[in-house]
Amino acid sequence: MKNLATGAGGMVTLQDDAMDARMRRLRWLGHERPPGTPAGPGEMDYYHVTEEIGFRHHMNDLSAAIGIVQLRKLAKHNARRREIAGIYDRAFAGLDWLRTPVLKPYAETAQHKYVIRVPAEDRDALILHLKARGVGSHVHFVPTHLHPAYRAYAQDDLPVTERLWKTIVSLPMFPGLTEGEIAQVIEGVRTYQPRARASAAAAAVAKA
Repeated sequence: MKNLATGAGGMVTLQDDAMDARMRRLRWLGHERPPGTPAGPGEMDYYHVTEEIGFRHHMNDLSAAIGIVQLRKLAKHNARRREIAGIYDRAFAGLDWLRTPVLKPYAETAQHKYVIRVPAEDRDALILHLKARGVGSHVHFVPTHLHPAYRAYAQDDLPVTERLWKTIVSLPMFPGLTEGEIAQVIEGVRTYQPRARASAAAAAVAKA
């Protein structure tokens, strides 16, 4: 799902030399000279934690090698993601019960996810409808303060967050999607009958 796959690990890019030095220390338990860094003339090759305690956040060499190769493909993969998003946008443009992602016209997005918004009463029903048709969808993200482990730390209500997260659905988005799979996603969404519309249709039939 990630735009750049490494198996595990990650990457930080910086333009600040002091912050770069600090990040290098912190990623390897706070050692001033991480393993593999040669000692200077007249220096003993000891580990020194001189400023602050860090973390074991260094990447292993195999993951780094994968990441270097994947980095060469990033532009192509992101372009494919944007292409898929455009197909979705056009396919869903006529659905008045669904809102597609809004992007600034000048933004060249990495299109990490394709998140639609639907009425809250339809969100879970749509996910189940898609699942029955072999289409995976997900909710990103459940607000942190609503997780049981964090509720004790919540100090304020977040009414906008709590309202909006109930309306979001993430549709499949990765560069390996085939044309057939994209069509399957579109068919799944377009065949869903919104609950309000279904209730109105049922009432009209009953009245007739």
